[in-house]
Amino acid sequence: MTTHDHPRRAAAGTGRGTTHYRRAEILESGLAVFGALGFDEATVEDITRRAGIAKGTFYLYFDSKDHVLGALWQRSVDALLVRAEAILGDGAPWWDTLDRLLAGIIDHALEHTVLRRIVYRSANARALRICRASDERVIAVLAAFVTRGAQDGAFRTTHPHWAGRMLYRAIDALLRDQISAPAPADAQPLVRSVLESAHRTLGDARPASPPPHPHPLRKAPPCLDSPSPTSTSASATSTARRSGTPGSWTPPASSTAPMPNTASPTAT
Repeated sequence: MTTHDHPRRAAAGTGRGTTHYRRAEILESGLAVFGALGFDEATVEDITRRAGIAKGTFYLYFDSKDHVLGALWQRSVDALLVRAEAILGDGAPWWDTLDRLLAGIIDHALEHTVLRRIVYRSANARALRICRASDERVIAVLAAFVTRGAQDGAFRTTHPHWAGRMLYRAIDALLRDQISAPAPADAQPLVRSVLESAHRTLGDARPASPPPHPHPLRKAPPCLDSPSPTSTSASATSTARRSGTPGSWTPPASSTAPMPNTASPTAT
């Protein structure tokens, strides 16, 4: 069962559209409250007051504030997977695809700095477990891509699955440091550093060429914590030195697997 399939969901609203609207309204109110008060200090009452709904209505859609944060994070991950799978399905050369994929992960994170700061600053173990479960879907996609590239001879690494997981974890740790810092994170040096390390990890010591973005790389913008549109930028740089293409892309099963349902609600 996922955060999208709450056991009492059918009782909420008079139709699918009403249910979706009400749920989205609670999510947006939760994001605003968590951003203002911090996740640990916020309560369900704060969220319902912001949304202008009764507490009973909240529980038609979510078990707890942890469930709200998990749903916000899953929504962000869903949008990232849409972007990633579009990049992977373009059939560009392996190295160009890798550059676009990793740059896309960074770009997406910086578009969702408010949500990420909330999660990074939370001490709630249950909420963090929910978010990590969603992260595994992205890790599975990246690890599968690196494994396929190694099998095709484009990447050179002894354990490609581990290399893919390591790349994501390294990027996530770097983003955590940069987004949690007082000064806004600057995307351009982040992308350059990540691509340089990724190329060396996967056996290409030559300098990477950061892919073109739909907008110039810049410091993290204000809150844009809604599903991001799929990037339509295409990379045409350094193609001559990059052989092989990913071909048609079928995401691994775990990339689309539902997030495990949370345990019983916590008191707030």
